[in-house]
Amino acid sequence: MSPTASKSRRAPAAGRLTLRALDRAIDDLRSVGGLPLPVEADAIWEGIWYEEAHHSTAIEGNTLVLKEVERLLREGKAVGSKELAEYLEVEGYAKAAQWVYAQAVEQPPDWSVGERINVTELRQIHRLVVEPASLHSPPDALHAREGPGSFRQHDIRPFAGGMTPPPFPEVPALVTDWLRDANRGSAGDESPAGPTRLSAGGHLQARPDAISERVTAGGPGRSGSAR
Repeated sequence: MSPTASKSRRAPAAGRLTLRALDRAIDDLRSVGGLPLPVEADAIWEGIWYEEAHHSTAIEGNTLVLKEVERLLREGKAVGSKELAEYLEVEGYAKAAQWVYAQAVEQPPDWSVGERINVTELRQIHRLVVEPASLHSPPDALHAREGPGSFRQHDIRPFAGGMTPPPFPEVPALVTDWLRDANRGSAGDESPAGPTRLSAGGHLQARPDAISERVTAGGPGRSGSAR
């Protein structure tokens, strides 16, 4: 067996172990009543917010470092010499993350109650994530009925990495399929998978197929991360 093949087999196993560990961590949190409310531990939630806004935009190519993200979100100061679009991208993601945190706090502690996410929430997340940058620099060839939080109304060319976005008439069905998979294990579903594995699976599927400008119109692929 080649070293490359051996590594490729070890990678999925390592990923499964990591996701199981995260599920156990979630169970531990639930056993003590979950994370504290923002009003009870503002500093903890603020730190989570900075880290998430930084890392989730960095994996998509944003070049702001953590300290620059903190200054931007805490003081509203754009420090450094980056493109304006990068600051707007971080601001949009941060707003969406705060909205998601608020929805999570309002949910009952039982993860199995109701759906984890629906299409209205998904479109709201996308709108919050991409709207600041999209208003400043609208994507090329944007149609009148397209924009943050809406579905694509035209086909777009393949990405540099080789992925070909689905034809725009297939978009609503692809999003419906993604939501179905993301909600497996919620109320009325017998799926044995834990919430972390379900979220990760949905997130990975969303990258090539569903969320972002590949399916919706008006901006980069951050919505899966925010949720």
